[in-house]
Amino acid sequence: MLGISVVLGIQALFFGDGGLITFGANCFNMAIVLPLVGYFIYKVISSNSEATSPRRLVGAVVGSYLALVSASLVAGIEFGIQPALFHTIDGTPLYAPYGLGVALPAMLIGHLLIAGPVEAIVTGGIFAYLQRSHSSLIRADAPLKKEGKIWLLWGALGVVAVATPIGLLASGTAWGEWGAGELKDLGLNFIPQGIEKLAGWWPAPLPDYGFPRMGAVIGYLLSAFIGIALVGGLLWIFGTLAQPPEFSQAGS
Repeated sequence: MLGISVVLGIQALFFGDGGLITFGANCFNMAIVLPLVGYFIYKVISSNSEATSPRRLVGAVVGSYLALVSASLVAGIEFGIQPALFHTIDGTPLYAPYGLGVALPAMLIGHLLIAGPVEAIVTGGIFAYLQRSHSSLIRADAPLKKEGKIWLLWGALGVVAVATPIGLLASGTAWGEWGAGELKDLGLNFIPQGIEKLAGWWPAPLPDYGFPRMGAVIGYLLSAFIGIALVGGLLWIFGTLAQPPEFSQAGS
């Protein structure tokens, strides 16, 4: 919950991604619904099993898939009910322009068939690695300690950061993440007044992960490493503040 909320906040504040006005909804979907659903399913499947049990791995894989799909379902509902709740006198939507009949399939199909399986594969791979090398991280009764080669995790994070420019190959924008320009490209004959009024109200210092007078690839790479540093720094601060005094003294 804390980690994803910090990431979403940094994306909105520094990169203008996700948006500050939708920050609460994004945190609810991705930092509350997603982890709680996933953890509940994981606990049901892996109940009373050893840390290295295959049931733990199955629970993590199934839980991650259904959690992502559940979050997309909630987001689809949030999009789809907006035209009925927020509209002008003549019924023109003020914000999201599509009802449930469009929003739900648009959100669910991609997550059921593409994003969900990818999430399950990545989660399964990471969890299997933790079972082999860092099992104390998934044992509730075990003290946390460094095991195995922690540099492999840092190396994997670096590879993901270097690979971020691959996102430039994707055309268009994700469904629901529209600005006024994207809505025009969708063929709407109007721009919702609420979106038009609030567009660009927050001057993000690095909008769209770009840097002035730098190419898109360099901008993506720099943004990735800046984002990692910001997220890591904030989580370290929060983690330090949240540690019980006796834990901090023992660690020192």
